[in-house]
Amino acid sequence: MRILIPVLLAVLTLPVAAKDVYKWTSPDGVIDYSDQFREGAEKVWIPGLSSTRSNDGEKRDLSEETNLPDESGYAVFEIAEPENDATIRNNVGTVGVGLSLSPVLLSGDAIQVFVDGNRIEGDIGGATQFTLNDLSLGTHTLEARILDETGKRLISTPIINFHLRKAPVTAP
Repeated sequence: MRILIPVLLAVLTLPVAAKDVYKWTSPDGVIDYSDQFREGAEKVWIPGLSSTRSNDGEKRDLSEETNLPDESGYAVFEIAEPENDATIRNNVGTVGVGLSLSPVLLSGDAIQVFVDGNRIEGDIGGATQFTLNDLSLGTHTLEARILDETGKRLISTPIINFHLRKAPVTAP
C-alpha cells in the first residue's frame, strides 16, 4: 500500500508534467520508447493531453491524435517507480517497482524484469507492482520487457538507474 499511493499520484500527474516521448524500432525489431530524441525516432502523443503548443507557439487540438497501441499492442510501457537516477534509502535491499502499462497485459504475453542486466528469478505474471528483495547497496539498472507466447520481445522500457543507500541512523 505504501508504494501504491506514490505510483497513483505519479500516474495522475503525468499529463501535467508530460514531456515529449519518442518511439523507434531497433535493428532487431524491438520497439523502444524514450524522452530523449534519437535518429529515426518519431514523436508519440501522451493520452490525456487535449492540446499543446507547436514550436511556432500556435495552440493545436490533440483530441483526435491519441497515443494508440502500435504493432506490439501497447501504447505505454515504462517504469514509473523508482524514477530514473533516484536514491532509495533502505538497509535491507528492498525496492518497490511500479510499471505503467496501457492497455493491460494482453493474453499470452509475459513481463520479464532485469536488474543489472540479469533477469530476476520468479514469475511476476502480469503484475505491474512488485518488490525487489536482497539487493546490494550501490547503483543498479532496471529494465522490463514484454514477450509474446513464443518468447519474442515485443517492447521494452528504457533502462533506468537507481541508487540503493543505507538509511540514516537516528538517535533515540
